[in-house]
Amino acid sequence: MSTTTPHKLPVLFTYRLILTRHPHTVTSRWAPAGGRFSDKTLAQLRRELPFSSDSPESPGLIFYIVSQCMRSVERIAYDDEDGFETMKRYISMEVGAWMGRRKRGGEGPKRSPTGERLIIDIFIERMAVPRSGEEDDGIEDQGWLEELETVEW
Repeated sequence: MSTTTPHKLPVLFTYRLILTRHPHTVTSRWAPAGGRFSDKTLAQLRRELPFSSDSPESPGLIFYIVSQCMRSVERIAYDDEDGFETMKRYISMEVGAWMGRRKRGGEGPKRSPTGERLIIDIFIERMAVPRSGEEDDGIEDQGWLEELETVEW
């Protein structure tokens, strides 16, 4: 019998699908199948996501990336593999910078406490299908991200 405590990875990715926002926001936890999110192409991810097929075809996905070290909203059309790769590079860059700060240890605006764990929440939502004659300005999608605050419960 092992007496060691399981080692927690310093970075945890969580995924949540936003299924609908009307009349209430409905979300569902999700995990990539058969590999890491970072290894998937946008086409693979699209096939894997369990969004309902009974609604009109969405032009793409919106990714809300939220953690202690980053806040980002990425609107990526289904044919924009380069945009998806760019988003994944951005996440990797921010995680690498956080790991560097963690290694240096200590407190302060540019440092991360040694024992701190980075939790990255990735919310995935289908882009709304613009109604005939309307353009989607995306304002509704980003508002909540600016006012995000931690609530203890």
